[in-house]
Amino acid sequence: MFPGTRHPNPHMLGIPTHYEEARRLAQELGLLDRAVFFGDWVPYADWPGGLLESDLALTLHFDTLETCPAFR
Repeated sequence: MFPGTRHPNPHMLGIPTHYEEARRLAQELGLLDRAVFFGDWVPYADWPGGLLESDLALTLHFDTLETCPAFR
């Protein structure tokens, strides 16, 4: 599950992502909507429920000055 593939803030629409490439690869591998899912932004209060249903969770981001203190 890749939540938050579309940011809820309309001013963030121009931010580059790897969404299209990831979706295309999942489709090519026959995994799209079977084992790989792309979803909407998840409100902070809803995260615990999603994580409790998960077998594995990864956080993927570039190593920048912001990401180290921002990851909590």
